[in-house]
Amino acid sequence: MAKRDTTGGPKQRRMTEEDIARRREYKSKAEREHQYQRIVLIATGIGIAAVVLIILGALIYDNAVLPREALVTVNDQEVSVDQFQGRVQYTRFQLAEQIRASYNELRALGADKKTAQNQLLQFFQEPINYLVSDSALGEQVLTQIERERVIEQKAKEFGIEADSTDIDDEVGNMIANLTGRSMTETPSATPSEEPTITPSPFVSATPSSTPTDTPIPSDTPVPTIEGCAEGEDCPTVTPVPSATPGDPLRAVTYTPTPTATFTPIAQEEVVATVQAFRGNFFEKGDEETKFDEDDIREVFYYAALETGLREYVTTTQFLPGEVDANGEPLENIYYVPEQDTYVKIRHILIQFAEGETIPEGDTENAYYQEAMQVYEALQAGQPFAALAAIHSDDPGSKDNGGFYDWAPSTNYVTGFREATEDTPIGEFVGPVRSEFGYHIIQVLDREVRDVSPGELDSRRNEQFNLWLDGEITLARIQRRENWQEFIPEEPTYNDLLSDIMPEYDPNTGFGS
Repeated sequence: MAKRDTTGGPKQRRMTEEDIARRREYKSKAEREHQYQRIVLIATGIGIAAVVLIILGALIYDNAVLPREALVTVNDQEVSVDQFQGRVQYTRFQLAEQIRASYNELRALGADKKTAQNQLLQFFQEPINYLVSDSALGEQVLTQIERERVIEQKAKEFGIEADSTDIDDEVGNMIANLTGRSMTETPSATPSEEPTITPSPFVSATPSSTPTDTPIPSDTPVPTIEGCAEGEDCPTVTPVPSATPGDPLRAVTYTPTPTATFTPIAQEEVVATVQAFRGNFFEKGDEETKFDEDDIREVFYYAALETGLREYVTTTQFLPGEVDANGEPLENIYYVPEQDTYVKIRHILIQFAEGETIPEGDTENAYYQEAMQVYEALQAGQPFAALAAIHSDDPGSKDNGGFYDWAPSTNYVTGFREATEDTPIGEFVGPVRSEFGYHIIQVLDREVRDVSPGELDSRRNEQFNLWLDGEITLARIQRRENWQEFIPEEPTYNDLLSDIMPEYDPNTGFGS
């Protein structure tokens, strides 16, 4: 007998695909709309979250990652975008402070605002151009940064360091330059009537001035014509001053810059002025730029390294690692001695024709032959001055017996210089070849003298810059292709100087 179902109710029927389809068909319109809205909200939320993440990522990249990326590498040493931008802002600030200091000095001397502005717009044309031209300033700053990294690397190679005292000295030099006050200076006996304005195309951390050179008087009379026969009509020799810039024999000329003159002031006031300016300078630098005091001092760290490196390169006769083919140390061509060989000479120049090339060692050319004839005539006793008047092609001396008064032998061109240093006094030597032609030379007197401080400083600066230019050329320097896009636009000229100078408009220029 079959069992009876005792569950008491109808059996649950299994849901079929038809049932599911039928239920979907009969769902209410409200339910479908609600479900659709929910999907839209979820999709919108996901989209917003994605956008937020993208924006957040961009902000993180722009503010945290990009500033630390390399803008330039110097021999594999990286300089970040942030370092470059801070330096540009600091340089703008420093240029403005230089202009402001000169403006204040002009006003203190009685100039009205308009007069002071006009003078500054005239004397500070290049610095002001950097303040209103982002690209020009950016190029200069990046070039300076590259230069500093080469200096740092070479200083490390030579074992040169800069400590806090060296940095303080550089800061002190800057303050003295901007304020006309130095805690170590001896005040002048008379006050300045006008400020010393020394604009430069790019203000480094260490503006410098070169002391005035004192001319060395000639204490030996000019030689007269010798060897004229009695009754012979010989040209008269007239004393002439030392050779001036532009003489064909001058290889290098130096233009000393006058020293700054400081207004007498009590020492305690000097100290207070310098300390107040120092504090204000660092405080304003922190407010106006991305640089705080530590960053600004780092700029002066590079200046201190440069000072030490300049001293080392120009006072060391044999630089380490510089050897010839035989492994022997090479003499440092950038060495600048503290003493000079001064010579008093006369010469006759047989000049090469312009554009003509005479091979080295050629003794058959007409110029050499004429020089030999002059030399032999001198040896035979003919008067130097008469031969100079007839044969010499040097317009600066031919009518004065070929004479040049006391001058450092280093002022003369290669070939000529060595002859003046080596030839026994009174003897004739020649033909001596230089870039200008053949010379017959007589050294009338020679002595060793100390180089004046101003000229020594000028020579060392020149030789150091030549050496450093060579090192920069050899360095591996790679700039980011779009580096100009990272030049900051602030602080602007108007932000920094509109309270004392005419405002600047890119379209119309400077206002009144």
